[in-house]
Amino acid sequence: MSASAAHSLPRRFAEHWDRLAWLRPGQRLAVAVSGGSDSLALLLLLRRHAERRRLQLSVAHFHHGLRPEADADAEFAASWARRLALPFWLCRSTALRPEMPNLEAAARRRRYRFFSRLLALSPPAADAVATGHTADDQAETVLLRLLRGTGPSGLSAIQPVLRAGRGRILRPLLPFDRDELQAWLRAEGASWREDASNRDSRRRRNRIRHELLPALERDYNPRLRRRLAALAELVQAEEQVWAELTAQDRGLAAPIEGAGLQVETMRLAALPLARLRRLLRAWAEEVCRGAACDFIHLHAVTEAIHAAAGAAPPHRPRHYRLGGLVVRITPRWVWLRPAPGACGVILKP
Repeated sequence: MSASAAHSLPRRFAEHWDRLAWLRPGQRLAVAVSGGSDSLALLLLLRRHAERRRLQLSVAHFHHGLRPEADADAEFAASWARRLALPFWLCRSTALRPEMPNLEAAARRRRYRFFSRLLALSPPAADAVATGHTADDQAETVLLRLLRGTGPSGLSAIQPVLRAGRGRILRPLLPFDRDELQAWLRAEGASWREDASNRDSRRRRNRIRHELLPALERDYNPRLRRRLAALAELVQAEEQVWAELTAQDRGLAAPIEGAGLQVETMRLAALPLARLRRLLRAWAEEVCRGAACDFIHLHAVTEAIHAAAGAAPPHRPRHYRLGGLVVRITPRWVWLRPAPGACGVILKP
């Protein structure tokens, strides 16, 4: 990373922020600071930018309680809040345990629950929360999802903006590399905390970060991180179009008694296959976000809809489970209802 690139970082960050116009003058922004280089760079860049844009900043830190260094991390974040004369919000978790299954996912849920609480306070502590996700995080997420198996939506990876209750989670550093952030911090004479767990090779993301991505860049494409992050940005733009089309297609269905929907089989079968898949997945995720709705089940349901649309009665109804949905298919109608024990209770057309 050249000295000129590090020197230009505040200007490029300001241009990126102004182009997105995420917040109005006078609004409140809580900056999530873990103590690492990404979040510290975000805080210092926003501090430079805030006065000119009349943003009211604060610092938020989530204490996971998992590592001996966690207290020192919290104090590090608090010390920067004091140094910059900013309000400081701290949440200490007592529910996380190192032996928990899917610990990273559980920690993330609690961290974002803390952010949502900040946004839900009356009056709110913040109108938005900014997190320090970078282009490196984006590239790792795209590659992780490719290896795990994903569809086009999954390739959109980390969203620049995430709605959270009455506010939003913002990711202003997604266009920037970790290397350039660290080079700028060094030029500013600012040090940061290192999380030893980020070197734990038992975690899949760490193996991708420290082993797989460097190997792929060395042997195949030295700009792979940038290419993967650009792919996510491209897919995000296309996902917005798909969301609009799916919203239109929802109008094909009508509500029925018992928190379900019904739609004419022929109208579903007339949709292009990609739109039909998107619509069914949207309904399944509405009932229970995170429930399994994989390609195999989706393919079976779409095949059954097309078969029923061309079938002559009598035709036995077919039943399928799709994520949190039970789907009943006949030549005339398709009914969709929440499965027993599904997360949601009401389907909306």
